[in-house]
Amino acid sequence: MRLAPTVGYGGFGLNEYNTLRNYGIAARPHLTGDALIVENIIADYRLGSDGQELEVQSAEPLPDGAVENYLAARVRKLRLSAHLLGALDGGAYANFHVLIGVDDSSAEDSIQKNEIAYLSANLRAGDWLLSGVDDLAFKAITKLYLQDCGWNGAKISLRYIGGLEAQPACDYDYQPLETLVDQHLDFFDLQKLSKTSGADFQILVLTAPAVPERTGDYAWALINALSENRKNRIPTVLIDASNDAYGTVIHDALAKQAELSSLLAYSGFLDMAIVTGTAISHGVARYAWLTHTPSPEKDDVANTAFVKTLSDSVIKDFAFRNTVRNDLYAYVRDELGGSPDNFYRPEIDRAQVLSVLEADMAASAAPVLANFSNGKILVSLSPWVESGCGTLTLSNYRFPWNRVFEIGMDIRRQTSVPEG
Repeated sequence: MRLAPTVGYGGFGLNEYNTLRNYGIAARPHLTGDALIVENIIADYRLGSDGQELEVQSAEPLPDGAVENYLAARVRKLRLSAHLLGALDGGAYANFHVLIGVDDSSAEDSIQKNEIAYLSANLRAGDWLLSGVDDLAFKAITKLYLQDCGWNGAKISLRYIGGLEAQPACDYDYQPLETLVDQHLDFFDLQKLSKTSGADFQILVLTAPAVPERTGDYAWALINALSENRKNRIPTVLIDASNDAYGTVIHDALAKQAELSSLLAYSGFLDMAIVTGTAISHGVARYAWLTHTPSPEKDDVANTAFVKTLSDSVIKDFAFRNTVRNDLYAYVRDELGGSPDNFYRPEIDRAQVLSVLEADMAASAAPVLANFSNGKILVSLSPWVESGCGTLTLSNYRFPWNRVFEIGMDIRRQTSVPEG
């Protein structure tokens, strides 16, 4: 259960979001041992850590019943989760596993603390509770594929660049970044090595800069690490967990100096827990496919699907998030008099917004598309084989949720080999 509802839906705006999120972040009484039961957790929803009822602080009046509906939703979700875990607590469901995600969270002792503790205490062997919700399907499908292909784990080298891995990467994480990453490594049976030597692949994680004045140094270290891995034939997963702390500096440097198509996976769009799960899921799935598929270099349909997945992640982060999205927020708000969070409240000319998106993306995505078109992708590990990435074109832009925050698009890869 999120700490606050989505802005723009159900009549909720920024005031409602901020008010309910601050209410949810406030510390509650800690429950442990036999006291950690559903009814006690629910009873403490309205209480602060001192046992006194919490006051709701709002800059503007909330809609009638907003807090009651918020708490009722928590009650429903907690009881549903408890019912599920209880129903599975038996030998008949030994092969049925549960994956629970925690979203829109906080490092504070929030209303989620007892919920998370209860759910974690009732997980069985093979069940997991991890940060990130938008990436749950990626993690689940990858886990199923690993079981299907006979995965026995892998050895990885993990390197952080930026220096802030020991703290949450953004306000929506309830764990330090390195804890979050380690849990995902365990989920996929990835063993960390102290050195790159002997690793099957490396995971590079860019954090926010510990010393903001050294932004250029961190950018250089990242580019150098990618170049060394490229030269030494070390497959690489790249996670940008900097929460936009570098602006366009990192993205510009990567587009100009790195070979993006050579990555196993990339993610940097959306909150950091989601970024971590997305990149590691994609990277592990690709590595497992390369190592468990006979003659993977000959399967151009699968390789095209990989190129589309990788380029989609990069384009949405490099081109859309850092430049286009901010312009669209201002355009919808200032030029059309609408809400960037919901194109129907009030209703605006959605075709016009789409036209602006297409024009801005044509310019912003060009350097990334050129980088991919000039690069190669890894299509076999043993023997090591690379293949031309091919020319990528974008079309059919769309706003799947009728808001500016995220977009959809079609990616076409043109090579000398038909796509199928």
